[in-house]
Amino acid sequence: LLFGVILAVAAWPVRAILIRRGLSSTMAAMVMLIALLAFVLVPLGSAAPGLAVDVKNLGERAVTWLSTSPDLPAWITGLPLVGDKIVDQWRGFVSGGDETRNAIATYAKPLRQFFTEAAVGLAGSILQIAVSLAIATAFWARGEALAAALRDALDHLGGAGLANMTDV
Repeated sequence: LLFGVILAVAAWPVRAILIRRGLSSTMAAMVMLIALLAFVLVPLGSAAPGLAVDVKNLGERAVTWLSTSPDLPAWITGLPLVGDKIVDQWRGFVSGGDETRNAIATYAKPLRQFFTEAAVGLAGSILQIAVSLAIATAFWARGEALAAALRDALDHLGGAGLANMTDV
């Protein structure tokens, strides 16, 4: 709720520009909603399913990648004093067979769990952003009426001085 209100207030100048250009408050709210959906929610929503599928295959991909025995870059092999040691360690690691698979499996499960939790968190964030956009759209569409109701309530609670603070 709070993020939706903050979003509505932050984008209020854009709404004012759209209204000055002749759009109604409802149409300005729809234009802003569509723009935010296109630039924020759709990219996030399209990333989530792919992330979940990629997480599932993380361990298998690592084993497959190591089985091709990729060579180390020349800048690593050419490091003075440590380059040869790094090359020897790397060759031992990629040619380790079951030992390498076990080492990867040790790290694959926590990594898979971490990325799965990140994907679930991303899905939750997408839902929260969607709710915030709905709240912000309501404020953009009926902002004057909401401001008048707030001003009236504050006038009853604390007088004209408190009600005038909403004009900031």
